[in-house]
Amino acid sequence: MDSLGGVVFWWFSLAFWGYGLGSVLGWLVHLGLRRVGRRLGARLRRAAWATRPLVVVVMLVTVIVVWPRWQNAQRVLVGAADVVIFDALASVVVAAVFVLVLGAGCRFVWWQVRGIDRWFDRRVSHSVALIGTVVIVTLAAQIVMREVVWGRLRLVGQQGVQHRG
Repeated sequence: MDSLGGVVFWWFSLAFWGYGLGSVLGWLVHLGLRRVGRRLGARLRRAAWATRPLVVVVMLVTVIVVWPRWQNAQRVLVGAADVVIFDALASVVVAAVFVLVLGAGCRFVWWQVRGIDRWFDRRVSHSVALIGTVVIVTLAAQIVMREVVWGRLRLVGQQGVQHRG
């Protein structure tokens, strides 16, 4: 269910935040159901997994049809040439690959977070485990952002833009 939510939120935002929001929403739904002692049935889970490829296909076809019109409307404003259908197809392929790679990365991170949570859960009460997991994940995210993302941006800024001449 969380992956279907991820696809739908991706569609809404057309950015990686959408997949993350959908995954978090799915996790919260599962957590809420677990708290009240219920689970999603196997039938509903199979239906969600079966629906996901259909949703993706509909989204991709819609993007191929609608995206060039949106782009051309914007390009008229800046005096640029219209895009052709090949541009839309290439964009869809790149976006699809990006979503698959990002989805695999998000899934990997999720497995790690669940592992940390389970490790804490075996050693302390669930409330303390939740706090410990949040602290560890927040620290890890800050380190990744500071060292990987901002570090690379600083490196690019230090090198400057190279003009060919």
